[in-house]
Amino acid sequence: MKKKLSAEELAEQTENIFSRFAGQMFSADRNYLARGIINLPQVMVLRQVAGSGPSPMQSLARALAIKASTLTGIVDRLITLGLLKRHTPPSDRRKVIAETTPKGRRILEHISAERKRRFAGMFRTISPSERGAYLAIIEKIAAGTTPPSAHGSP
Repeated sequence: MKKKLSAEELAEQTENIFSRFAGQMFSADRNYLARGIINLPQVMVLRQVAGSGPSPMQSLARALAIKASTLTGIVDRLITLGLLKRHTPPSDRRKVIAETTPKGRRILEHISAERKRRFAGMFRTISPSERGAYLAIIEKIAAGTTPPSAHGSP
């Protein structure tokens, strides 16, 4: 029988395991992220825009809980890479809208497909019933979490 752990003990062990997972995931990745073409904050912004569609910059900053100036720098780099485009609607020139480009969507699809392959390989080491239990647990944890505020710490 497994030892009962306090939340703090589980947090420490989980942090250690996740650090190993992340290291294994990134060391084996051969995608744009691993090659340094795009970095993790840029991927997060690109995913947010791709998931929500054309988005006002202020809404993106709130959704990602980052400062508008930080977002502007990230978006500028994504535009330089040809992954996002930015425009101002004629109906409201105060708004600035960010939108993914076809190249941006292709890169996200590539990164996602590679990550899914890596996760599938990791999950082959446990039984189907263990996979179901794992999924139920992380879904329960995710349902109980709240996103960080734009003004608080992550």
